[in-house]
Amino acid sequence: MTNAQAPKEKSELDKFREEALIAHNEKRALHGAPPIKLSAELNNIAQKYAEILYQKGEFTHSDSSFRNGAGENLAAGSYEMTGAAVTDFWYREINKYDWNDPGFKSDTGHFTQVVWKDCTHMGIGKSERGKNGMYAYVANYSPAGNMIGAFEQNVLPLQ
Repeated sequence: MTNAQAPKEKSELDKFREEALIAHNEKRALHGAPPIKLSAELNNIAQKYAEILYQKGEFTHSDSSFRNGAGENLAAGSYEMTGAAVTDFWYREINKYDWNDPGFKSDTGHFTQVVWKDCTHMGIGKSERGKNGMYAYVANYSPAGNMIGAFEQNVLPLQ
């Protein structure tokens, strides 16, 4: 064997991110949306904001300028979720989506962002248990979804 270094073992955060990406792409495929890729920049932004939520013990969306205009999904829970579980949590809003009246609704915006056809990249982060006893999960998407007037072309029915 040569002196080549053994492959670096993936961190728990890397595993979480890969699992979330796989779950996103599985959900997107159900709607005929192309797969997306992880972005190091979006991962960094999402992780930074998850840590801010952890430190503040608050749960509010970031300012659009903080995330360079990327879309954003948030989740919080009193238990630690896997990348697949948090993706499923957002995707379950499909049950409330009105296919006869496509458009943005506050109770389906996470689902529509997950499957938004024109999105090409995502990043995701998670916090430790915060002061409020909750874990924070942040996903950022580029280009951002949930654009008024573009739902019919981007949120496709199950295929």
